[in-house]
Amino acid sequence: LLHAATLDYTARATTPAEALALELAQHQSLAELIPIALADLRPAPPAVALIERYQDASRGLRAQALQSRQHGDTAQALVHIRSATLNLQRALAAAGVITPAQAQTPP
Repeated sequence: LLHAATLDYTARATTPAEALALELAQHQSLAELIPIALADLRPAPPAVALIERYQDASRGLRAQALQSRQHGDTAQALVHIRSATLNLQRALAAAGVITPAQAQTPP
């Protein structure tokens, strides 16, 4: 007889570099959801303007994350990409999509 068990498929990083790679992948996935949310949910024009502002802020933070990574500062890159991801979560919320809170794991 099988016992009830919960399987956890959450990707967990063992190094700051792995954490950054996972965060960048999550950021990209959320960025890809925004056009779908806009097309399917058709938010009102004020919400679209807010979404665009969040996207712009997210792009800037992602660029800072990549620059920090290029300079070898993985810890600062993680701070920037997590902030960028938070902006995308806010953009999706403005469109009407609720995303799970991102688990903040220190590097």
